[in-house]
Amino acid sequence: MFGARQDVWPAQPFDLRVLARGNFVNGSAMFRRETHERVGGFDERFATIGKEDWAFYLRAVALGYKGVPVPSCHLEYRQHAGPSRNAASICMLLVTRWRLHEVAPELVRASDLVIGWVGDVRLSLTYGLRARVHRGQ
Repeated sequence: MFGARQDVWPAQPFDLRVLARGNFVNGSAMFRRETHERVGGFDERFATIGKEDWAFYLRAVALGYKGVPVPSCHLEYRQHAGPSRNAASICMLLVTRWRLHEVAPELVRASDLVIGWVGDVRLSLTYGLRARVHRGQ
């Protein structure tokens, strides 16, 4: 990451429980065209809040695919000081998590919904506090 935040986000080992609770796959993930076709592409219901890649990865895993981390940097990501254009309300994140459960119920369990959403709330509170400090409030 560069810009407002300088950081390196190394590729993580594949972990289904972690993926069920939150999308840890970065934007430089690659997959074969046949995977995209077999999964059925990106689900447009998730596009308006920027979670279509997460839904895609869950559906791919449900079909037996598994991610493999690739070390080194393949993407540079600009981090702006303000909120992401894909920022969603806590309520919308809960709805999104429920939809992900509907897409892959065998992968996204009720406990994953709760654990992931609690993490969303924690991040939202942390980011909200940072945003107020950033604006000088």
